Formats: sequence, C-alpha cells, structure tokens
Amino acid sequence: MEAYLEGLTALHSAFAQAEGSRMAGLHLKESFVNPGITRRMLGVPKCESDTSLNVVFHQVAEHVDFRVRFHWEPNSIAVWDNR
Repeated sequence: MEAYLEGLTALHSAFAQAEGSRMAGLHLKESFVNPGITRRMLGVPKCESDTSLNVVFHQVAEHVDFRVRFHWEPNSIAVWDNR
C-alpha cells in the first residue's frame, strides 16, 4: 500500500489546513488523510480512490500502532505535533 500511495495527492475540503501542516525543507514522507476532510485521491479513477481511501481510513481507525494513549497524572505534560 505504501508504494501505491507514494507520489499520489489527495483533494481536501480543508486545503489550507493541509498545506499549512507541511514542514518545508525536511523532505519527510507524510500522509494527511482524515475521513472528515479528505475527498478523493487525484490521478486515479474515483472508484479506485474511494476504495484506497477506505483502506487507509480503516487502518488509521483500527490499528493501535497509529494511536497514542496517555494516562494523565498530576504534573503530566503532553506535547502533540500533528505534522
């Protein structure tokens, strides 16, 4: 899936937010997908885009490797960088 997604671009309803999340000059691989704002993948047929996005959305929602759980205790500090 990673090889398939590499180089593809997604259309977002919150385009400015998606563009603002990028860190210029770092050349990191990133995926900015969210079921609430990611509309489709560009450059592929709509049915292929819908299927691929559903797979990605499912992976993000179902796999614990993509989540952070934090147990708050007195004097805890949590920092989240959503890039």
